[in-house]
Amino acid sequence: MPLVRHIPLPTFDSLSDQGQEVLTLSRALKQDIRELHIGLLNMMPDAALRVTEQQFMRLIGNSNQIAQLYVHPFQIPGLQREGSAKRYVEQYYETFDKMKEEGLDA
Repeated sequence: MPLVRHIPLPTFDSLSDQGQEVLTLSRALKQDIRELHIGLLNMMPDAALRVTEQQFMRLIGNSNQIAQLYVHPFQIPGLQREGSAKRYVEQYYETFDKMKEEGLDA
């Protein structure tokens, strides 16, 4: 399933640089392929945060090509982050409440 770069998450650039298919939002919107919106709750330790994010996206991005994948990373209250991981999550991750409001497929 091709990943869709619908937010400015740096992982999309990294995966694209590694040869993973990542569609721009404008290209994805021109295709007649089903959208699948998937939430990513990454509770790994700070040191593994971005690596885990990439591994998850690479895994699902290499699966069947019958849907466009919109990955929505989000955070939950009480999950403590520090330093660069905290700044990264604050910049690129949504809140659990926003995901509940918008709804996800998985």
